[in-house]
Amino acid sequence: MTDSVALWFRTYHTAPAPRLRLVCFPHAGGAPTAYWSWARELPEDIEVLSACYPGRQDRLGDPYAPSVHAMADEIAAALAVLAADGVPLALFGHSMGSVVAHEVTLRLGAEHGVRPVRLFVSGSEAPHRREREESAAADDADFLAELRQLGHSSLADMDPGLLELVLPSIRGDNGWD
Repeated sequence: MTDSVALWFRTYHTAPAPRLRLVCFPHAGGAPTAYWSWARELPEDIEVLSACYPGRQDRLGDPYAPSVHAMADEIAAALAVLAADGVPLALFGHSMGSVVAHEVTLRLGAEHGVRPVRLFVSGSEAPHRREREESAAADDADFLAELRQLGHSSLADMDPGLLELVLPSIRGDNGWD
């Protein structure tokens, strides 16, 4: 595995001769572990990779991506290297991850000549219907209130120490251009 592939992806099951690689993209504030159980649930010849965005898990010290576009450029380049072995790619993204997966798919085709066999998305409007909403919340309390209003009620019950750890990544994802 090259450095760029190892930087961007975590593999929870390596198939000796995969017939497909399913590349998963987590939601805002999410981490690759959101998909670790998928590797156990899918057939053994499907290799599951999960994107590890900067500021998550073992990349906790890395600065957040300045934009979805900048991140998609780097991820697409890493996937192009991985796709050189001829194993077909399918991409799945949830919520913000669906936006990342879509942008990566566009770049894979246009810049690297790699065409994923499928793009699966959930929890987000279609790109041509998506409106960018700017968060006006200046402090954490107001930002959390906005998130709770959007249905993220689990944040209300989160341990304060854990909330302090995940809140910067959620804010970082919210600040993309």
